Amino acid sequence: MILVDTSVWIEFFRVKEPFFSELKDLIESSEVVVHEVVFGELLQGCRSKTELSFILDYWDNLNTLTSEGSFLAAGKLLTKTN
Repeated sequence: MILVDTSVWIEFFRVKEPFFSELKDLIESSEVVVHEVVFGELLQGCRSKTELSFILDYWDNLNTLTSEGSFLAAGKLLTKTN
């Protein structure tokens, strides 16, 4: 399993190469694990409910590591879309 850092996710979501292709391949081969700290950080950059939903869809569909929900909950509370 590979834990992907926030900066790599940002480049992936911007469809910047080589980040996009390489991470897409890892996701498709189920090699990626995500941590709620990283996704909490990504939620901070959401500028719309659409972006928020997009990122949370990834969270819901990938293998996750958590710290009992505290970091993800904090990210949701602090988003600019609330």
